[in-house]
Amino acid sequence: MSAAVIALGAATLAISVLAAWLGARLAKAAGVADAPDGGHKAHLRPVPTLGGLAMALGFGLALSGLLLLQGLTQAWRLPPGALRDLVGVVGLCAGL
Repeated sequence: MSAAVIALGAATLAISVLAAWLGARLAKAAGVADAPDGGHKAHLRPVPTLGGLAMALGFGLALSGLLLLQGLTQAWRLPPGALRDLVGVVGLCAGL
């Protein structure tokens, strides 16, 4: 594994963690949270709901960085719809 890929992974992790922290603060300030209802929702206090945006930001950074590391000519060799499907799978996993 090259040093550039390791550095990209570290940067992606740092940005995702920072974005999640900032998203939680913004969600609390804006009142965008999933509140417990005493029945179906088992958490004890409101939970901020902007974590998916932080995941998308980190994913987008990692994908963009890898495409740039490989060179833009390599990026065009992906099958049609591959990025759309990959983003869909990540979104599905985030929702589980």
